Amino acid sequence: SSMLLGGLSIVVSPLVSLILDQIAHLPDTLPAACISSLITRPQRDKILKMVKNGTVQLLFITPESLQSDFLYHLQDFPKVNFVCVD
Repeated sequence: SSMLLGGLSIVVSPLVSLILDQIAHLPDTLPAACISSLITRPQRDKILKMVKNGTVQLLFITPESLQSDFLYHLQDFPKVNFVCVD
């Protein structure tokens, strides 16, 4: 549905291995990224920048990553069409 509506969809999931598997099997036409404790601060900043400029349409994030300053960045995100909590 992100492909049809444009904007951003956010999936909150605690299982990083499952997230990475899902991203690996997405079509190339649906750009996705993951924010978790397994990435570095510069990687996280790069992903947030990509989300803000619309390069990423599907963002997977772990619950612990929501406890950081992530919510502050929401104001700069494109329209969020869907949020799914797993």
